[in-house]
Amino acid sequence: MSRFPALLVLAVLLAFAASAAAQEDWSPRYVPPQQQPPQPPPSPPQPAAAPSEPRKPPEKPVREFNEEGSTPSPSPPPAPPPAARTPASTLSQREQEMRDIAERFAPVLHHRMAGTEEEHRFDYPTNFDFDGDWTGNNNWANAANPKYKLWSYVYYSVIESEDHYFIHYAVYHPRDWSVVQSSYDSILDKIQGKVGDIFGEGARQEAEFDHENDLEGALVIVDKWAEGGPQPVAAETVAHNHLLRSLGASATDLRITSGERGQRLQLEDGHPIFYVESQKHGIRAWTDEESTEKEPILVLRFAKDRPVEFSKVRGDTATYELIPIAKTWWKRARETRAPNLTFGTVVDFGDRFCEVPGARRPACALGTVGGAIRGDALRPNAAFAPWGWIDLDDKELPLGAWFFDPILILKRHFGLFDTREKYLYNPYLGIGDSDSEPRKATTP
Repeated sequence: MSRFPALLVLAVLLAFAASAAAQEDWSPRYVPPQQQPPQPPPSPPQPAAAPSEPRKPPEKPVREFNEEGSTPSPSPPPAPPPAARTPASTLSQREQEMRDIAERFAPVLHHRMAGTEEEHRFDYPTNFDFDGDWTGNNNWANAANPKYKLWSYVYYSVIESEDHYFIHYAVYHPRDWSVVQSSYDSILDKIQGKVGDIFGEGARQEAEFDHENDLEGALVIVDKWAEGGPQPVAAETVAHNHLLRSLGASATDLRITSGERGQRLQLEDGHPIFYVESQKHGIRAWTDEESTEKEPILVLRFAKDRPVEFSKVRGDTATYELIPIAKTWWKRARETRAPNLTFGTVVDFGDRFCEVPGARRPACALGTVGGAIRGDALRPNAAFAPWGWIDLDDKELPLGAWFFDPILILKRHFGLFDTREKYLYNPYLGIGDSDSEPRKATTP
C-alpha cells in the first residue's frame, strides 16, 4: 500500500474532525437579559494570609464546616436504585471523614447540553452501572434506551497531606458523542467506497472521534490553613488529554509553571465552579458561560442523598450525589489483571509509587490494574480511569502521579516547593488507612 494515498485520506479525515470539533464553542455566549435566569454571583474567597513558620493546626478540627447560607436544593426526587448508592454503613470512620471533605467542596457544574431534548440524556452525568451492570461495551446502546434511568452522580476521591486536601472528582457519561457523527460517518463511507478499505477495520475505528464511555474530571486542591478555614486555592480539570490549570483568588503563594495560561477559579459558597462542555464533556474553570435556547446549560449542585433522574429535571438546575472512586472504579481496577468487560486495557505500575514518602507495602505495589474503560462502539477503549489520564502540556509527568501522588502536581504545575511532603491519608498507597489490604485477584 502506498503511503501517499493513506496520508491524503487521513489529512481529509483530520480536517473534517477539526471542523466538527469547532462546532463546540467554548467562548462565552451573549444572552439577552430577559432570557437569563437570575443567579446570585459567586462569593469570592477572602485572601489567605501567609502561614507562620512552622504551620500549626487550629485548635478545632478542620473537618468541622459551617454549611449555613448554602444554595437551597429542590424537592427530593424518588429514591434511586440501591445498586447506585453507597450506604454510610459501608464507610469506615476515616472514609466518612474524607467523604465529608468531598461534600464540603463538591463542585458546581455548569453543564452545556446539545442536540435534541432526547439527546440531552447523553450530556447528563451519571454512574457507570446505570444499566445495572459493570459491562462497558453495552453502554452506548443502553444510554439511548429510556428504560434505563439516568441518575445524577459524580465520583470522588480524597487524599490528605499535612497542608492540603487533594480531592479528585470524576464525571461519567455513557457516550462521548457529536451532533455531526452521522455526517462524519457518511464522509468515511464515501472515502472507503471510492478507494477501498485502505486502512482496515482497526484504522477505521481509530479515525473515529466519538467513543463509548466518557470519564473526565478535576483535581481540587484545598489549603487546610487558609484564613477563615480550609478553602480551594487551585484546580486542574481534564479536557481531551490536557490538564487545565486554574487558581483561586487566595492562592497568593501559587503560580502556574507549565501548560496554558490558567483561568481564575471562581467559588460559590466555597464550592469551585466548573464548566462542562456538551458532547465531549471536557471540563474547565467556569468563565461566565451563558445558557442559550439552542444549547442550554444545566447547573448541578451537590445535595446529599438527592440525585435527580434525568426525566425529572425541571428548569435549569438539578442536584447530584457523590460515589467513592475507591469502592467502585478502583476496587474493580485492582481486581483486573487482564482486559475484561469493565476495562479494555490494563497498565502495570509495578511498585514505583512505593518510593513516595510514607507509602506502605503491599498496598503501594499497585502492579497491573485496569486502565481504559471497555468500549467497542466507534473508537474502542478510548476513555481512561483517573490513574490513566495524561497531560499533553506536561508529557514527562509520570503516568498515574496525578491521581496517586498529587503533592507532585502542587510542586510541578503550581510551583509550591515549600509544602510538607507527608501524606496523612492516601489509601491507594496504604497511608493512614487501616482498612488497606492486599488485593485479591479475580478471573478477568
